[in-house]
Formats: sequence, C-alpha cells, structure tokens
Amino acid sequence: MNQVDQSERPERDEVDLRKFLSDVWAARKAALCAMIIVTVVYLGFFAFKLIFFPPILTHSLVIDFVFEEAKNDQYPNKSPFSISDLIAPNFLEEIYTLNGLSRQEMPMRQFMHNFRIVPYTPVYKLITRKYEELLETRNIRTNIGEIQKLQDEMRKELNQIQTRAAVLSFRTELWAISQDASKNILLSVPKYWANKMVNEYGVLELDVQMYSPVLFDTHQYEDFDYLVALDKIQTNILLVSYSIAELLTFPNSQRVTDEKTGYTLLDLQKLVQDIVTYDLNRLSSFIQELGISSHKEAVILYYEHQINKLERDKEYQIQQADLINQALRDYSLQLGNADETRVVRENTVDMVQASGDFLDRIAELVKQSEDLEYRQDLYNRYIQYKQESARIDYEIAQKQALLKALGDEQTKRNTLFGHRYEESLMQERFPVILSKMSEYMDILNRLHSKLSKENFGHDTKLYRVANVDAVKTTGSIMSIMDKAIFGSLIFGVAFVTVVVKLLMTRSKEKSD
Repeated sequence: MNQVDQSERPERDEVDLRKFLSDVWAARKAALCAMIIVTVVYLGFFAFKLIFFPPILTHSLVIDFVFEEAKNDQYPNKSPFSISDLIAPNFLEEIYTLNGLSRQEMPMRQFMHNFRIVPYTPVYKLITRKYEELLETRNIRTNIGEIQKLQDEMRKELNQIQTRAAVLSFRTELWAISQDASKNILLSVPKYWANKMVNEYGVLELDVQMYSPVLFDTHQYEDFDYLVALDKIQTNILLVSYSIAELLTFPNSQRVTDEKTGYTLLDLQKLVQDIVTYDLNRLSSFIQELGISSHKEAVILYYEHQINKLERDKEYQIQQADLINQALRDYSLQLGNADETRVVRENTVDMVQASGDFLDRIAELVKQSEDLEYRQDLYNRYIQYKQESARIDYEIAQKQALLKALGDEQTKRNTLFGHRYEESLMQERFPVILSKMSEYMDILNRLHSKLSKENFGHDTKLYRVANVDAVKTTGSIMSIMDKAIFGSLIFGVAFVTVVVKLLMTRSKEKSD
C-alpha cells in the first residue's frame, strides 16, 4: 500500500505544477489589460503634473578666473573682487533685457533669483586631508602655536582655490524657456560681466584717476570771466599733473612711449609744466596782477564768496587739529599715570616667578608698541590738519591779492595798458593753451592704457570656461523617482491581477 502511494505522489505533484503554470498563463490577458490601464492612467496623471507642476532644470557652468589677483579677492587693478559680482542685480537686469525675455516667460525678479554661484573646489578634500596628515606626522597636538600656524596656512590655501573657479547655475522650469536659450543666457553672464568690467570699470587699467579732454574744451570757458577762466584751467592742469605723477610711481612708467607722438610720461610732465610756467604765468601777469576783468563786480563777489568758504574750511581744520592735540595730551597723561602705578606695583613685589615675569614683560612690550602706534597716528593726523590749514591760508592770500588788484584805483593804467593785451592774450593765446592741453590729455590716456598693459599683460580675458561643452543640464521630464513609481505600479498591478485571477479560477474549480 505504501509503495502505491509513493509512486502516485510525483505524478500528482507534476500535474498540479503544470496546472498552476497553465492558470498563470491564462491570466496574462487580464494582467496585460491591467498594465495598459495603469499606464494610461499614470501617463495622464504625469501629463497633468508636467503642465501644472513642470520639473526644474538646472544648467551649470564651471568658470575659471585667469587673472592672478583673484586669489587675493582683487581685480588686476587691485579693486575688490568677488564671485558674486557676476550675478550682481544690475548686470542680470541688463542681461534680462538684452535676451528679450518677457514676464510671461519669466518675471525679472524670478530670473535674478534663479541664478546661483558658488566656489568650485574639487580639491577641497585633498587639501584638508594634507593638513590632517601633517598634523599627525608632526605630532604637535599639544603645541597650540604650531596647530594655529597649520590652520592659518590651510585657510589661506582654501581661500585661494575658492576664488580661482566657480560654478554658475541657472534654474528654469521645463516649459518656461527652451534649453538652448537657457544655455545661451548662462554663457552670456560671464561674457557680459567681463566686457563690462574691462571696458566700463577699467579693471585691466591702473587705478589712477584719469580725466577726459573735455576738461579743456573751449566751450567750458566761454561764459567765464578772464580771472575765473584762468582759475579753472589752473585747477584742471593741477589735477592732470597729479595723475601723471601717480602714473610715474608704477613699474616701467618711465620707458613707455606713445606710438603716435613718441612722448614718454616724463616728456608729458615737462610739457604740462611748460604750459603753466610760460603760457599761464604770462597771462596771469597781466590779468591777475592788473586786475583785468570784463565783469569786475561779479568777479569780486565770486572771490569774496570763495574767501569766506576757505575761511570756514580753515576754521574747521584748526578745530580738528586742536581736538586731536588735546586727545594726544590727555592720552599721554593717562599713560604716564599708568606707568607710575606700574612702577609702584613692581617695587612692592619682592619675588616673581620667572615664567610669569616673562609673560608680563611680553604683554608690556606689546602694549607699548600699540600705544606708540596710536600716538603716532594721532600726531600724523594733527600734522595733516595743520598742513591743510596752511594751504588754505596760502590760497586765501592769493585770492585776496586778486581782490586788491580788482579794487585798485589805477584804472587808467589798467585801461590803457591792460586792455591793450586783453584781446590778444585771452582770445588768441587762451584757445591755444586749451588745444595743447586737450592734445596732452589724449596722449596721457594712451600712455595710461599702454602702461596698464605693461603691468597686467596684453590678455584682456578675465575668465575661461572648462571645455567646449561647458554647460551641463541636470533634471529631466521623468525623474528617477517617477520611473521607480511607474515600474512599481506596473509590477504590482500585474502581480495582483495574476493572483486575483488564480484565486478566481481555484474558487470556480471548487464550486464545480
């Protein structure tokens, strides 16, 4: 009997497995229909999501800053530099307009907020690991001074790499702007920034105040009296002289040559000085000393106003000098009292530990150095105010001499002698002086540009992109999560459908 049971069991198991596979295969149509229905429903839901909740695409660009001063947070002309300059609101506003974007595509405020820029530091972990290994190998965990030194070196190195490259990113909704347009906008940001900084802000030029030849345009002097016109041109020539003198302090300044005229900065300095010495002094000897004026009353009122203003400035300078002098005396008195107290305290101490005495002495030396530096700064400011007061006195004296000449009763001498030269000197020589100074200003600006190239190099680029396919886009229509959800739904629905179909088949068989 047992032998019969054992022989029939494999046959019954084989029949059951075959039946099960047959039932599963029979459920394929139901599972396929369920999968199609789920796919259609999910695609409909996904289309609704794309229309009303479009995904965000992020376009990113790695930018390398090629000017050496970037590691010190400076442009080539030493003006402050920050990677956030690239996405300054005024720049982005102009880029928004240049690209012809409308509010329907993206509001301007949203356009600005969608830009991000962060330092690009792929070697950050390498640097930190290097200093961690140095800390371990030197075995200086108890030496605070050495630890602080290593931390300072690491911080300096990290700061340098953080300003040498940056990642600029721009986020857009899927349907707002086309991907090609978004990439072009992203590429235009560093290009526009570089052009603006070079051509308008002059970051590749020496940071010296330069002036336009318009300072010596004839139309700027037509409505002025002779005395006022002379005063104005002398002031403008003085400004130009300061610019030349400042340029001469830079390397290679004495050997750069203007290609059109062959003049150097030293030549230009001498030519400008000749204008002052021979041309302007010749005019002033007749006009200022003799008090020649076409509108004498108006000129007198003008110079009286100037003198009153200078006297107020002088009074302010004297007050500031007196305040600093008083502060210096008070500080010195307090310092003297503190020294006496310290001497008394030291005399009362019989024995002091060597280590404590040494540290106190170091602290005392540091304090003395700070006190000396503070007092020297106060004294330098005091001298500056006194020097400015003396300069104002000299200027007041000059203007008072002019008023005296204008009020002189020797009108006959002024009329017969002065007006004879008035037309020939002012109407003939003055335009010649203005023409020469305009020419010299053109030469000065060319020399300034050439000297800037000598100091900064002839490469006018501030940045470069990492490679040809620089813009990388992250984000897609269907995210990994969406794909995972869709796959899970398909598998789950197919599995449930097959199970339900099998249960229904088994139930039907039992009822039969």
